Amino acid sequence: MNLEVKRTSRPNVLLLSVDTLRADRLGLYGYGRPTSPALERIAEHATVCDNAFTLGPFTQVACIQLFTSSRPLSHGGYDSGAEGRPETLFKRFRDAGYHTFGLSTIHWVSPYYGYTEGFEDNVGVFFLNTLVGMAFNTMRDTLSAYYANRVSGEEMLGVAVPVIRRMFDNVEDYCLTIGGRMAEYRVDFPDSKLATQDYDYPKVRRVVAAHRRAFEDDPLAYVHRHLDGSVGVGRWMTADWRFSRAKSRLVKEAAFRLSNAVLRRFNPRLASMRDNRYRLSVDAHAIARKVRQQLRHRHPDKPFFIWAHFKDTHQPFVSGPGRNWYRHTPDYLEALGYPRDINPGITFSTPDPKSEDEWRAVSALYDAAVLSTDQAIGTIFEALEELGLAENTVLGICGDHGEEFGEHGDYGHQCMQYEHNARIPMLFRFGRQPAKRLDSLVTALDWAPTIAELAGIEAAPGWEGAPVTSEAVAGRDHVLMENFCRGNCAFHLRPIYMAVRTKRHKYLWREYRDPTHKAETPERALYDLSADPGEQNNLYRPDHPLVAGFNAIIARRLGELPEVSEDRIAAAFATGTAAG
Repeated sequence: MNLEVKRTSRPNVLLLSVDTLRADRLGLYGYGRPTSPALERIAEHATVCDNAFTLGPFTQVACIQLFTSSRPLSHGGYDSGAEGRPETLFKRFRDAGYHTFGLSTIHWVSPYYGYTEGFEDNVGVFFLNTLVGMAFNTMRDTLSAYYANRVSGEEMLGVAVPVIRRMFDNVEDYCLTIGGRMAEYRVDFPDSKLATQDYDYPKVRRVVAAHRRAFEDDPLAYVHRHLDGSVGVGRWMTADWRFSRAKSRLVKEAAFRLSNAVLRRFNPRLASMRDNRYRLSVDAHAIARKVRQQLRHRHPDKPFFIWAHFKDTHQPFVSGPGRNWYRHTPDYLEALGYPRDINPGITFSTPDPKSEDEWRAVSALYDAAVLSTDQAIGTIFEALEELGLAENTVLGICGDHGEEFGEHGDYGHQCMQYEHNARIPMLFRFGRQPAKRLDSLVTALDWAPTIAELAGIEAAPGWEGAPVTSEAVAGRDHVLMENFCRGNCAFHLRPIYMAVRTKRHKYLWREYRDPTHKAETPERALYDLSADPGEQNNLYRPDHPLVAGFNAIIARRLGELPEVSEDRIAAAFATGTAAG
């Protein structure tokens, strides 16, 4: 298809992705609580994918699939994001004549991770400190191996030096670019940490310059000093610039802490809520407000391509707008049939639920965050209708991965490809098409090709997915998932986690248990999802008639990875190593 088609003939494109959104927690997918009324209304004229999956259950790898249509462990792994991969969905549409606008609440999809070459305007609304966390995450496991004497100092520095240098560059760029837009951000996102911390960015840059000099003088000594055997990130960089803020902000913060200390004596719960009034991520309602603004002030001569990412459904699961979000949470809880008196702050004070009451509370707060986000999405769709744009706009909505609430001994989305982590919502609306439900096996790789096809744009060279309504997807008999247990892609140091999902079965496989993997899960597991949708009855045995075929699928994929040797593959499937 010719990309030089007259620009005005193209439909608009609006893509909304939602972090940590479980398909089975949406009324749209049969959940018993009314968490998704807006999505259900949109679905009245949309194609809904009932069996859509991410190939890796955390944002870092999920977005690689969504926006470059490439597998997580291809191209050397996911440590460099979109760099070295097929062109992004964003660039594809910019080159086709679209005005491209991105609104990213996640540092993983940013100029610092190779994604934003295709944006004419990219609003990065993530907090400065996350850049340090991103760098730490991309060398964490190599550092652990070094301090455990499993890799040499030379090998560790081979990984750490380019990551640390790039982090210095990224923070410098952030101070100049995002710092330069702070007046705008204070208007658009007044209740986020991004806008309220009042960093003095020249001072932050001086802190970075001092760290850079110390690092270049002696990289190994620098690592020993700042990233020692405890391998914690809290003392590195951010601790040094925490006072690099406007004096007025430091005074306000001191006064707030004093008043909140007094309040805590009388109302500790409210004091805890006030401690968390400013969110690390911009709330869904502020994101929706900015998208609506962009729709109203769209480019006069080009079709628009707008992408925004919502993060309220990620831990700590906050619902409601603004700094007083916790005052709205009881209303969302009540609308879903939960008690109003659940403490909205339990997800901040209880990082690892223990009792049944704590698990129920955390789960309820997640549902409240889903409903709040759905409400925000609903206001965007209403704006499309009010502006007369709904019938000529391709609207795509998806989750990036799911979340576990103790179903298999974990809390979060660390690495296992159980249904609650891997199954995601995905729907596409263009005009007033009849409602359609697809039960084909769809993956996040298919997101970009589907959007391109709906808009009449050719898929980019190297994209591995296919449009969800294509014969290729309809004939798919399995989905193969792959990832490490978060952290960096140290192929030679860490076990690979994989899974094969058919319409009826799920086969979970890993070489061995990663040391960072806390949950007790079997090395191999096989589930009959038709009889056991909760994946509780492990049917695995080495001689099960399905296992050999699934092992062959995994072995073929491992053989495609240049980082994995034939000897390693043989050892992974040796007799006796597959005990569940």
